[in-house]
Amino acid sequence: MKIDIQKELEGKNPKRVLPQVKKQVELQRQRVVVYVVMAALFLCLAIAAFFVGAIPRWIQITSFCLFPFMVLGVFGDSHLYRYQKEKERLLQELIEEH
Repeated sequence: MKIDIQKELEGKNPKRVLPQVKKQVELQRQRVVVYVVMAALFLCLAIAAFFVGAIPRWIQITSFCLFPFMVLGVFGDSHLYRYQKEKERLLQELIEEH
């Protein structure tokens, strides 16, 4: 992933941008964790419905339907997380140079 940090920071102070980027990194990390937990929950519910008769079929069907969207969310947000993490690293290097 190639990030042109100079172009993104045009007219901005890197020391003021860094806390915002750190906040974005933390939010993206939390979103990835939530997607992973939800995907695991939906998968467990869908599989458990085969063995446990107390789980209604509509919950099983809904879980099977929502599981792929959670997996897509994991992949999409993990990509954004890596981008923000790289941006944070470049900002820290830029601040250390000056």
